[in-house]
Amino acid sequence: MGRMIMGIRRKGEIEVGEIEIAEEGIMTDTVKSGEEEWRIVGIYVNEDLERKIERLKKWMEESEEGGRRVVIGGDFNARTGEVGEG
Repeated sequence: MGRMIMGIRRKGEIEVGEIEIAEEGIMTDTVKSGEEEWRIVGIYVNEDLERKIERLKKWMEESEEGGRRVVIGGDFNARTGEVGEG
């Protein structure tokens, strides 16, 4: 598996939380600027796309309820077809 690195630059009045490794292949952090709060998610998907999508859905629902915004970025290793198809 590849390595994940997440960096968030602090500028001005932006408060940056601690980076959390939520599970293998998912890192998250919270950034606050004034009244706005953002969840930053870095994701690497390898063979377990459905499980990771369920985790993302949960965060999105929590964010809607709490008024938080979410930014998601990463490598989803998109594939089409099935192994062996020609």
